[in-house]
Amino acid sequence: MQDHQPTSGAAEASTAITVRYTQGTYVARAKGHKATASCVHCTDTAAKSLARKLGYDPEQHWAGTTHGPKGSVYLFVRGEVQANGSREQARPFPA
Repeated sequence: MQDHQPTSGAAEASTAITVRYTQGTYVARAKGHKATASCVHCTDTAAKSLARKLGYDPEQHWAGTTHGPKGSVYLFVRGEVQANGSREQARPFPA
């Protein structure tokens, strides 16, 4: 498996971070990024830690979470928050 850094010079509009429980710890990864983060306590901490490494502010850029049988997916979105609370570049999770 090869990890690739994004080739675009522009910041990505969104990043999906997957978190899985592996050997006693929650490990967070984002497709297309080499960085990882882990936590022994919860999925939220691992995902937010990786989001910080990738340049997101977890409190401002978090757009949602889905939980599945193989782990959790956290979506972080860049974009300005509008007056109604929505984000310009936010897109719903794929089913």
